[in-house]
Amino acid sequence: MLRRRENKNFFKIFFVIFVISLLSLFFQPKMGIVYLMKAKFDEKNLQYELKKTKVENILLRRRIYLLKNDKSYIEKIVRENLNMIGNGEKILK
Repeated sequence: MLRRRENKNFFKIFFVIFVISLLSLFFQPKMGIVYLMKAKFDEKNLQYELKKTKVENILLRRRIYLLKNDKSYIEKIVRENLNMIGNGEKILK
């Protein structure tokens, strides 16, 4: 009978220590599983932002090239942004 009580107490203590160790694994600062999952999520967000910025840079380089070298593109931009018309054109309302 005494042995069963000792076994029950042992399992209770073991269970409490096990739960505490699991909780410390999950929530330990800068090393816990929750911290690592958040860091992984942040890394994916940064990779997405990097790809997005690279695409924007490519588009801006293309626009700079066209503005330097293509007169028809410049004319298109001027017509769209400044609402200008060419010589001999009439405005229809």
